[in-house]
Amino acid sequence: MNWKDWFERLREEPASTWDAHAWMAHLDSTSGFEREVAVRNLGRLRAPEALPGLLVRLNDWVPAVRAAAREAVSLYLTDDLLSAWPTALPAMIHLLRGKRDDHWPMLSAIGGFLGQPARAGALVGAQAPADPAVRRWLVGIEWLATGEAARAAMLTARMGSADIVDAMWALRQVDLLGSAAARPALWLNACTNPHGIVRAQALRRLCAEAPEIGAAAAVRMALDATTGVRDVAIAQLRKSGGVDEVRAVAEALLQAPSQAPRGGAPALLFLAAVDPAGRSARAAALMARIDADKPVARVRALALQHLIATTSGDAQDEWILTALRDGSTVVQRVAVNAIANGAGAPGPRTLWPVMLGHGTRSAFHRGLRILQHWGLWVQLESLLTLFQTRSPIERGDELVSALQQWLRATRSGVTPPPEPQATTLRTLWDACETTMPHWLRHRMAFELTGIGLLQTSR
Repeated sequence: MNWKDWFERLREEPASTWDAHAWMAHLDSTSGFEREVAVRNLGRLRAPEALPGLLVRLNDWVPAVRAAAREAVSLYLTDDLLSAWPTALPAMIHLLRGKRDDHWPMLSAIGGFLGQPARAGALVGAQAPADPAVRRWLVGIEWLATGEAARAAMLTARMGSADIVDAMWALRQVDLLGSAAARPALWLNACTNPHGIVRAQALRRLCAEAPEIGAAAAVRMALDATTGVRDVAIAQLRKSGGVDEVRAVAEALLQAPSQAPRGGAPALLFLAAVDPAGRSARAAALMARIDADKPVARVRALALQHLIATTSGDAQDEWILTALRDGSTVVQRVAVNAIANGAGAPGPRTLWPVMLGHGTRSAFHRGLRILQHWGLWVQLESLLTLFQTRSPIERGDELVSALQQWLRATRSGVTPPPEPQATTLRTLWDACETTMPHWLRHRMAFELTGIGLLQTSR
């Protein structure tokens, strides 16, 4: 409604005769003046159904509308309008996530009003808001409105929550309980949370406040899948004893890694922490297993990561090829990362039969990444060869991108290749005349002529 229609309607129908529904239609007007007038009149009428719309206007982009909304919403903080709040809770997201103003004073006022024990029952049975931020805000209100026994039950329910924010909030609130005797049970309950960071924090507090219970829990959690949890458990076991007990369990699991939890990866990492001297022997033994007893990809990756890092020369080259021959992308990435960190890269004649043998686009990409660790002319020779011997997988785009990257690398300056490499490159260049895109061949011919590899046509 534009301003002409607005004043025309006011002449025909005075605003004093409008009901709440008539004013609510103007809360979303594009005119800030209309929104402000609507907010002030709705505050005067104090209609329960208008509260959600007024909460939205608390984050309005016009300061005058926000100020009017604060005054209007403040009028709803009375017991006679308490019934309006359960249905308006989803609109609280505009305060919790709104950034057009400092909403903390209003959030505190609303929280203080709803958090009184006498009013907390009004929210019981209300439909849970869909947005997690509103649900978490309501948990804080519930915490203020409940007694000691109910607070312990609240924390117990949230210690195992899959919502990590909810679980971490519960961890922080444990220290606020008046009874210290109730805390160990809560920490122990949190040790079963699905999030590793929660389990680690709970185990750390449990070991500090109840060492005997913490020691027993550390034995059970020493083979946890999360590194942080294992570190806390190992630190406790070194104080209280029990390392040998868990070591025996871990070694037994690695005898049949394919049947162990998570393929035996936590067991392998635990043994690496408590017995680093035997790490290489364990890794080699795991890689020697074949067929049905072959470890899962995660364990093979851990073993090869250690073997590549602790060997050199021909032994390291063989372990890198072992990783590249593996059918798992997780294991192949171990070799790619090791080469990026300084390990020797296989030559193109060795590299490409392995990577092309996988028959996947991702393996081809990893081959291109490894190829970049060779000299520019070795890269060009390999790329031109690939243009002639394409596999059934379409790799035209990847090869074009690789050659474009090669062209960018030559901008910093490059000397012509020596013979007989130069002759080999010219032969390959001529053979790619029909397989390379014309525009790319034209660009490359210009660059290669400038470098001196190709002769200038006259």
